[in-house]
Amino acid sequence: MRILVNTPTGKIGRLVTRNLLDAGLDLTLIARHPEKLSGLGTRAPVVQGDLDDPAVLDRATQGVDTLFWVTPGLANPDYLRWNQDLAKLAVATALRNGVKRAVMLSSISAQVPRGVGPISSLHLVEREFRAGFADLVILRPTFFMENHFASIASIATMGTIFAPIAGDVRFPQIATRDIAARAAALLGDGTWTGQRVLGLHGPADLDYERTTQIIGEALGRPVRFVQVTGEQAKQAMVGGGMPAYIADAYVEMYGAMGSGVFQQAEPRTPETTTPTTLQHFATDTLKPAIDAAAKAGAQA
Repeated sequence: MRILVNTPTGKIGRLVTRNLLDAGLDLTLIARHPEKLSGLGTRAPVVQGDLDDPAVLDRATQGVDTLFWVTPGLANPDYLRWNQDLAKLAVATALRNGVKRAVMLSSISAQVPRGVGPISSLHLVEREFRAGFADLVILRPTFFMENHFASIASIATMGTIFAPIAGDVRFPQIATRDIAARAAALLGDGTWTGQRVLGLHGPADLDYERTTQIIGEALGRPVRFVQVTGEQAKQAMVGGGMPAYIADAYVEMYGAMGSGVFQQAEPRTPETTTPTTLQHFATDTLKPAIDAAAKAGAQA
């Protein structure tokens, strides 16, 4: 069995690739910059190029049994149309070359067709994969704990997290390591059939007030939450170098979280509840990064 990973240098794709290699499975990888694969110690064949290049997808899908697809997200300003067109091309190419099934990374709220920021394009991507693959698992993880990395500077310098959402709005949070582990397990299992949507909800629903308390406990010093307006959040993101269209997408997503539009369609069950707690993540992942940022700031 050979598995194609389309984003082996990405946040989740890299972890999935490592898990699959550790399991001794045969992989093909697509990478625009193969040099970023260093550290994986892989001898898997790498097809170099862009995901929207039909020739790259054609070469990469040959001899592949299972496709792991991660949508590139906001890589194009017209991301709704671009991500759907890319999914359509990938599905058609994979089926033409005999790929039998797929695991697709989607997101919480992908059932909502519009108004949820970057997630909106995943509604369309899911539709393309459902139409193409009879054997398909769609993974819908929730808010990544790694998203708190965007607040490292403000935590390190001001002990504060800013976000355009009320501090008492609860939402599930998940570590990407748990998403990758579940994806790799599904990709390595050659027995499942049919179409299925699997929510991945982390261990608990948390609001920002509790989130900052947990992070503060891990740091050994207080961290507070401050709600800002959508426009203030956009200006901060753009001021940090983010393109305006990406900032607009994230502000829209936070607005959906606050209004109740952003929510899981799949109920929380033992299967959808993943193990890494925010307490554990804050201690072993966030704290070293925040401490390093605080030290660098002190030395500047």
